[in-house]
Amino acid sequence: MKIWLKVPYNLKTLWIFGGTEFEQNPLLRLNSNELKSIISFTLDFENKKIEAISQVDVSDQLFEEISHQSQKKSEEGLPLLDFTSVSEEFYNILDEYDAALRMVISLIRSRFHIVGIADDLIERDEPFFWSSDNIHFGPIFWIKPSYTQLGQVITQNDFQQIQNDLENETIPLFVAFRFLNRAWNDDIPELVILDATIAAELAIKKFLEIKNHPNAKQWIESQAPPLPKLYGPILESISSENKKKGERLPQLKTLDYGNQLRNKIVHSPTRIDIPEKFAGFYCNNVESAICHLLTLLYPEDALWKSRFDHSCNYTPEEQSTLEKEFCEFVKNIQRNN
Repeated sequence: MKIWLKVPYNLKTLWIFGGTEFEQNPLLRLNSNELKSIISFTLDFENKKIEAISQVDVSDQLFEEISHQSQKKSEEGLPLLDFTSVSEEFYNILDEYDAALRMVISLIRSRFHIVGIADDLIERDEPFFWSSDNIHFGPIFWIKPSYTQLGQVITQNDFQQIQNDLENETIPLFVAFRFLNRAWNDDIPELVILDATIAAELAIKKFLEIKNHPNAKQWIESQAPPLPKLYGPILESISSENKKKGERLPQLKTLDYGNQLRNKIVHSPTRIDIPEKFAGFYCNNVESAICHLLTLLYPEDALWKSRFDHSCNYTPEEQSTLEKEFCEFVKNIQRNN
């Protein structure tokens, strides 16, 4: 079923350098491969508004939720739709709108030297609007489903641990996590690989520094540290200090091939087309690697142990299959480039 979906956005702030002025509100169009349609953006910089509209395919269930007004009402007495049962489908559509808008904004920033339009300063407004004919639009007020990361309950004791970290200036692997978060929030697979690899490098360097490894200075100053060696035999030697047997990183092979892929991206004269599933898989493996380091640094910290235990998004079978596919993909890239 096809409908027209209109999504408004707010620009929280906007600074324009060089006296840039827009004579009229521009209309830009971008083809979305995922939605298989054109998303049109009307940009109203004067009022800090952006409106996106596209014709999208929705399931019969989602169409029914939208087209048949719920009996529930918002505080203003307007129809309130419950999308809980179809939230994943609806969010996927909105994610495609967001990704397309980030591409448009990125080009505007680069072309016209406009700063202050950071991705995190753009937010969706409400209500959304829908139409079956692109003429008559109705509002969508919806109940947003609530999620907690990994189903966890965050207690006051957990916040006390954060307070202790702040007071003791023990903010572990902070810079590494910043690059990891940036990787998770990027929708360009090549940049995900680059930022995730930087996160892995920064994390192991900081780990060696905290552990006072005799060669820490050498690795810290290295612009391209050998991740397989650092996360392999060196990590194994350090983690064996208080154990009968040391621990190599479980995701060592994935990190090794991800690092090789990063090098190909940096040095290849042509763009390397990386499937999103591999970028997400690699990023998740880097996250697990960083959390693994934290459990070795702070073995008594229950929060880091819990974070590590829940850091992998895949079953063992899925992890094994994706690792083989990912490594074979990198091998093919190396053979053909």
